[in-house]
Amino acid sequence: MDMTRRLPGCLLQRRQDSLPLDAQHLEPGMTLSAGIVVVGDEILSGKVQDSNSAYLARKLHAIGWQVKRVSQTCCDCCMP
Repeated sequence: MDMTRRLPGCLLQRRQDSLPLDAQHLEPGMTLSAGIVVVGDEILSGKVQDSNSAYLARKLHAIGWQVKRVSQTCCDCCMP
């Protein structure tokens, strides 16, 4: 099951002092790096294959970001 979807417009707004979205607007010597967190018991149990992190990593790489880490965790781990 592919769970990718579009973000609401309100989540796409950026603060004025935030980093640029792509490498074209970086100062020399700066790099953009990201981490991806995958949450889901079905991923950890092997019932569902995670394709979203690979998709997101490709998209980020295409605009100049380096994905440094992909972490997976269970749903229960996030609850108090």
